[in-house]
Amino acid sequence: MITGNKFSTKASQGDWFKVTAIGHHADGTTTSKDFYLADYRADEAVDRYLIDKWEWFDLTDLGKVTKITFSFDGTDSDPTWGLNTPMYFAMDDFAGTKVEDEVTRTTGGVENIDLASLFTLESDGSTVEYGIEKELTGTLTVKFDARAKQLKVKGTRHGESGVVHLWARQKGHTQYVALTINIDHTTAVTDIDVAGTGVTAVYNLQGIQVGNTLDDVEPGVYIVRDGNVTRKVIK
Repeated sequence: MITGNKFSTKASQGDWFKVTAIGHHADGTTTSKDFYLADYRADEAVDRYLIDKWEWFDLTDLGKVTKITFSFDGTDSDPTWGLNTPMYFAMDDFAGTKVEDEVTRTTGGVENIDLASLFTLESDGSTVEYGIEKELTGTLTVKFDARAKQLKVKGTRHGESGVVHLWARQKGHTQYVALTINIDHTTAVTDIDVAGTGVTAVYNLQGIQVGNTLDDVEPGVYIVRDGNVTRKVIK
């Protein structure tokens, strides 16, 4: 697909090649799931890809099955002879465990976490998609903001914690992260100069925004957003 040969054509915009896993059930029914081994359908060339590294293909969506078979489909196909692309792929670690990085963040109570900071991404300008693999477990409030590419975290009680499982996909490569979030209301308390800060949001200790700068609030203890840092301060 990269270079083409006398049987197959070189892949270009619009081309694709996929493997389909077919789960066969005891009652004779089947379920299926696709995995694109190559996808050149994107408008931007930087987003077109051919899988050249190990990727996790989750087959649990097939349900309880007695066997699994595989089929192939693609755009480089002859009406008489069928697919010109060689119909094989590499598979390993069947029934294995997905590789998932473990990351821990400690915050004073309110924080917008940049999703890109949790993953190792290519800096080639290609599109990155984010999602939640498994919903939050714990007592925090977490909101996934796909447009802003942020995870909005709010915890009102000291010692709260939670774990959320996230994924990032870039040119067919998917990374997985288990993010542990801890709330700590006892650290990062400082006496600061109001005029010299870059505070852009001020919250009370219950995580409710009460102003945009420290000039908006009475003297007390607050959680502030200072640039990309969330910290607790004394005014």
